[in-house]
Amino acid sequence: MPNYAERRLTPQMRLVELRFGSSVPDLLRQLRAEGLNTGQVANRIDVPYSTLRRWLVRFDLNDASLIRTGLQTRVGGRR
Repeated sequence: MPNYAERRLTPQMRLVELRFGSSVPDLLRQLRAEGLNTGQVANRIDVPYSTLRRWLVRFDLNDASLIRTGLQTRVGGRR
């Protein structure tokens, strides 16, 4: 997983972090854990859907990467 501290935040990301008091990746993980889909998360944090999709890819939180991570955890847990 890329080091979040090394990534440069956009002004829009900084605003979201200030409004919600949490880092963008942590906030996105929390909202997805609550069962919200991508459109609902975008509405909740008041960013365009396309922007949120880019953020999910940037922080390796898109559905495909989450599925891969889950599969790797399961496979690794069986050994």
